[in-house]
Amino acid sequence: MKARRLEGLKARSSKLESWKLEARSWKAGNSKLEAGKLESWKAGKLESWKLEARSSKLEARRLDAQKLTSSLSTEVI
Repeated sequence: MKARRLEGLKARSSKLESWKLEARSWKAGNSKLEAGKLESWKAGKLESWKLEARSSKLEARRLDAQKLTSSLSTEVI
């Protein structure tokens, strides 16, 4: 009876160790996946900010040109 119980405990212990290793492996893989997602997000955000800055500069130039044009047209009149 004790031998049978001992075998059962060993089997459970072995399963538990297997699950722990599987969980560690999954966690490591998931961490790599999350890190990849984060890097991708950062790269996307950086590109978005660059485009936003570029469009802001273009808008500022357009407004400056518009002001200059309107001031020139009022001076001519």
